[in-house]
Amino acid sequence: MNRFQTMLSKLSFLVNLNMNPKLIILLLFLFHQNLFSQQNKAIVLHLKKASLSSSLDIIEQKFNVKYNYLDSLLIDKKIDLPKRKYTLVQIHTAIESQLELEFTKIEDGIYSISFAEEAVYNEVEILSEVIVQSYITQGLNKQLGKTVLYPNKFEILPGVTDADVLLILQQLPGVISPHETASGLNVRGGKIDQNLVLWDDIRIYHQGHLFGMISPFNPDATDKVNFYFKGTHPKFGERISSIIDLKTSEAIPDQAHIKAGINGLNADFKLHIPLVSNTLSIEISGRKSYTQWWNSPTFNQFSKKVFQNSAFTDFTSSNTFGYEDYAAKLNFKLREKTALYFSGLFIDNLLNFSTPLESSGTKIDEMQIQNYGFSGKWNEKWNENWNHLLQINYSNYNFISNNQKNKDATFENFSKQNAIEDYEIEWMLHHRHSEYWQLELGYQGLHQKANHAFVVATSNYILDLDHKNSQNTTHSSFLHSINQWKSWTMQSGLRFSFFQTLDAYALEPRLLLQNKLSNHWSLQFSFEQKSQLMNQIQESVSSDLSLENYVWGLADQKKYPIVSADQITGGITYNRKNWLIDLDLYRKDIKNISSFLYGFFNRFDAEIHQGNGYVNGIDFLIQKSIFSWNASVTYAFLDAQNRYENINAHQYFPSNSAIQHAVNVNLSKKWDWFTLAAGWHWHTGKPYFTFDANNKITGFNDKTLPDYHRMDVSGIFKLNHQKKWKTSIGFSVLNVYNQKNILSKEYQRQYNSFESTLNNQLQLVEYYALNITPNVFFKISF
Repeated sequence: MNRFQTMLSKLSFLVNLNMNPKLIILLLFLFHQNLFSQQNKAIVLHLKKASLSSSLDIIEQKFNVKYNYLDSLLIDKKIDLPKRKYTLVQIHTAIESQLELEFTKIEDGIYSISFAEEAVYNEVEILSEVIVQSYITQGLNKQLGKTVLYPNKFEILPGVTDADVLLILQQLPGVISPHETASGLNVRGGKIDQNLVLWDDIRIYHQGHLFGMISPFNPDATDKVNFYFKGTHPKFGERISSIIDLKTSEAIPDQAHIKAGINGLNADFKLHIPLVSNTLSIEISGRKSYTQWWNSPTFNQFSKKVFQNSAFTDFTSSNTFGYEDYAAKLNFKLREKTALYFSGLFIDNLLNFSTPLESSGTKIDEMQIQNYGFSGKWNEKWNENWNHLLQINYSNYNFISNNQKNKDATFENFSKQNAIEDYEIEWMLHHRHSEYWQLELGYQGLHQKANHAFVVATSNYILDLDHKNSQNTTHSSFLHSINQWKSWTMQSGLRFSFFQTLDAYALEPRLLLQNKLSNHWSLQFSFEQKSQLMNQIQESVSSDLSLENYVWGLADQKKYPIVSADQITGGITYNRKNWLIDLDLYRKDIKNISSFLYGFFNRFDAEIHQGNGYVNGIDFLIQKSIFSWNASVTYAFLDAQNRYENINAHQYFPSNSAIQHAVNVNLSKKWDWFTLAAGWHWHTGKPYFTFDANNKITGFNDKTLPDYHRMDVSGIFKLNHQKKWKTSIGFSVLNVYNQKNILSKEYQRQYNSFESTLNNQLQLVEYYALNITPNVFFKISF
């Protein structure tokens, strides 16, 4: 019988004794205080190379808890905790991070300890204090300077079947996907391409499977995700909005672990096998769609949304779309203080579609998008105070699209290509000077090549619409320091980058301050400067919902300048008795933006429109957890404005990502064998441009779409949860009440004839959101 059931039985007994109701309420209040005291209690603790066994004895006594574990689990294990106040949750998180263990709550006051099924990532990284655990959902934690997601610990979110890392991040205030895709994240008013996505330090340029509807990463193969959007660590540059840093496991398991699953779109698997005990292991994972052979109801709904306003309406055995991704990793621990890691990733999307023309002939559309890469890392721990990391990374992105019309003996073909190659070397040194001061410094050398080409070819001519080949070598050095003094924690850093080809440089200071006012209240302040060399360039005024109508390109300081941004943030957090309140206010100033990067001006206009922008915003969350219920509400306010020289009288107007108000409401309930979640999402409409009959702009984002709203649900059944076998099935339904939401009104460039190729002919197209979309999944692991 758990503590809640015990309370009910005692309450019933008291009522039967006809006790005074006020006395009963007082007893309930005292019980409530006792029920949550363990979680909120904080004690001063200082452990240095302390035996885990003796440390657990101290924790049991201080917090009045009990631990169940095998004695062999604790042999030779030691723990370090700098002197400060810790809650029980913070202690558990620190032990999990350092010793690759996992704490599981059996009931109030009783925990079991076991080897982590997938160990928490732990490279040369300073331990970050957990400010909030289970932030919105289990497996999502708020730490100092970042939000951390553990996909293997993720439980449930409305509308999400697998632990799609990009969909989960959309639950955070200030993160929104206005085009209803997994990868189309606007973070605090930023554009999609202003997020740097890394998988084991391999740069990812591919926007996601099924044209962004699904994350390109197998969630089972991802051990940890660090999400930075304020006070970012200076080792990260290249993007001005956010960093999405995905890490795979570096653990070497005692025995093989196997996971497999299937849902309404694809099947997936993961194997993690020890090759040499405590020395060498290999992890292999894969995911592949089966849409080439069967169009499930889930795929039919997704395809209607993705391929709307196109000819791709009837997928058969000859007209197909498919995707796949594969990953592998080798973990090699030569000795206690030396480790080598090798990772590889391959992502592929392929579209083949043939359509008969109305008169005669055939229209053939072909598209292939690939992103692959590898990384190698050497981690050496010299002693307790010094360690270093050396690694190399390579990434390759390739996009090819051909749209051809064949009629009698003639043809018309429009082709587009975009390719990127990245070569990087990184070295980092970490020094632990004392319990209150730690220091990191490093160097990064990055060489990038980018090219794109647009070509129109017919039976009579070939027209090169646009092409560009560019490259750059960037040399970056950084310094990062963490200082702790009483209730204050300061993370400060500096990043210097020299762009060799452009003969330009960027100096980027970073600062993050936290003051713990009490055990329940904390204040935060951050400032950061960032710069961006690689951008997505709209090929025309067409919609960013159309099929891959952008290309990646490097800055040249002419059409495409180096974009820079400053962001300042202030916030406060309250966490007590399962209540959580989190508030952030921020200001972001963006410089050197170009109209060529935003795609709403005539590509043949010889004038280059330079400009700047700003974003003012508020992110707010309130959350309550009690027993097996969890509820949260997030709200985001956004005022994002841009202005350009010689446009709109040099006056500010709303940016394309200026969604002013957004609300998410989530509610979940957990039983022993079943978990159910429901969520409601609402935001104001996206702004859009208006044109006249002569294709001239008459309004600069002066109109907004109707408000957007939908409700999602998800459920998970645990069929078998034994020590070696775990199986579960689940379902999700997106847009439960089948709301018809308009996502965008866009003006698309037309290429119907030679005349339309030379002239700027536009057509207004409307794009709508998903209709009601069901999905199911099955998972097994052993």
